[in-house]
Amino acid sequence: MKNHICSKIEKCTHCQSNHKSSSLKCPVVKAYRAELTHKLLHLNNPPAATVDINNIMKNYVYKSSNFSTPPVSYASAINSTINSTINPMINPMMKKLDELMNTMSEMKNQLASFVVKQNTIEQFIIAKQEGDDLIKQNLDTLAKNQFDMKKDVIHHGLFIDCHENLFMNLLLPMFQDVFTFISSLNKGKKGNTLDTDLKETGPLDLSFVEKICHDFQIFAQKGENKNGGVLMLVKNFVKVSRIECKLLNVCVVDVKGVEVVRLLGVYAPTSKSWNWQDLSPYVTKKCIIYGDFNVDFCQDIQKAESLSSWAAGNFLAPFLTGMPTSLRSDRVVDYAFASNINITIQAYSGKTSNDHVPILSVIPFKIEQNNVGKNVHWKVFSLFTEYTFSFWEGLWNFDNLDVLYKDYTKFLFLLSARCTMVFPIEKYRPATL
Repeated sequence: MKNHICSKIEKCTHCQSNHKSSSLKCPVVKAYRAELTHKLLHLNNPPAATVDINNIMKNYVYKSSNFSTPPVSYASAINSTINSTINPMINPMMKKLDELMNTMSEMKNQLASFVVKQNTIEQFIIAKQEGDDLIKQNLDTLAKNQFDMKKDVIHHGLFIDCHENLFMNLLLPMFQDVFTFISSLNKGKKGNTLDTDLKETGPLDLSFVEKICHDFQIFAQKGENKNGGVLMLVKNFVKVSRIECKLLNVCVVDVKGVEVVRLLGVYAPTSKSWNWQDLSPYVTKKCIIYGDFNVDFCQDIQKAESLSSWAAGNFLAPFLTGMPTSLRSDRVVDYAFASNINITIQAYSGKTSNDHVPILSVIPFKIEQNNVGKNVHWKVFSLFTEYTFSFWEGLWNFDNLDVLYKDYTKFLFLLSARCTMVFPIEKYRPATL
């Protein structure tokens, strides 16, 4: 059958007629079926012999040899019948049927293998579809993120343009004017620069200080040269009176509260024209002296003994910062002396443009009554908060809320303090008048 070439014309292999080889119309098949049926019926029902039953019963003697052996099995009978009686033309057809059965078994195995491969391919296609869906979702997410990023870039671009316009059109010209003004203050009569690193700004201009520090009372004392001196600023709500003092670089004021406390601001350069005993007339029962004494108690032994002797004679106790106050060396030259009052003092740890570290001090002091009033310019406060809204919005970050909240509340406090005007209460006029 493997070498058979099909002509697509039905032709029986037994009788060469125009029908299928397994058709019941074939005479060879009919003869085979009839003969097979005859043999099967003959084996199951052999012809009975003609015997006289009466004679047998009378003369019956049992002998085992008279009985035939048990019939053979049905399958062996068929085989023996087929081997002995089937027409020799049937044997080729049986061989072909066996070959056909073997071929069908092989095809069955191949179909089973094909089913396994098809299942594997189907699983691969399903996994591929799931992967394609996941990739599609990731691409959609990426496209959305790209769109959001594009919006953020445009938003930040607008902020950059806004800030650039602000800096170029407002802040930089303002800084240029400020630097020009500072440069003009830093020039002498002949046009030469007085201080290159701007540690000093030349002669004191009180009109300029009054414009900046309008909430303070200003007390100034000339120094040994035209660029020196002492300046004291006291808040307007504090009652204070100045004590006349002819010593250069020494400013004296009395602060009036429940008790009167005298404050002295002192700058004592090495080339000063006065000595420590000249300060004794200005020392009172409750007195505090702040200043740059240019004396280190550990390094300047002789000068320290002279200053300590004078302070002990006036019952003045020294209050030191505990750290160097000069940026040019490791000397402690800025501190305070106090009599009958306990103060706290420390050095400023931030940046400074001076060659000395500023010192901070707290004075325990009681005021009899509130003799000043306050007025907050809320319109100015509102304008500043609206102007800076975009700045604080840009800093908003949920991962750093505590620090941001602290900075924002500090900004609001300083802004409200800057927008607050203080005036003497006796000058207050009620709205009903």
